[in-house]
Amino acid sequence: MKGGMKRPSLVWFMGITVALGVFRRMITITDRSDGRVVAEKLTDDRGYAIFDVPAGSYTIMGIGGEPQNVVVSPGQRVGLS
Repeated sequence: MKGGMKRPSLVWFMGITVALGVFRRMITITDRSDGRVVAEKLTDDRGYAIFDVPAGSYTIMGIGGEPQNVVVSPGQRVGLS
């Protein structure tokens, strides 16, 4: 990246556990302005998924039962669970 600026990140911890381990979940991030999928991945074995996205408004699917809306400002790190 130019000028040493870091892009903001969205970070999730999936706190869902069972006796056999953590459930893996598919997390999908869509741009609220146009509905375009900007990122999608499975959480790791511990339930984490880390995304680097530019500043903007996003809808997050895969955390709980309902979509979550989040706004990421330049330089901000957002954590959801």
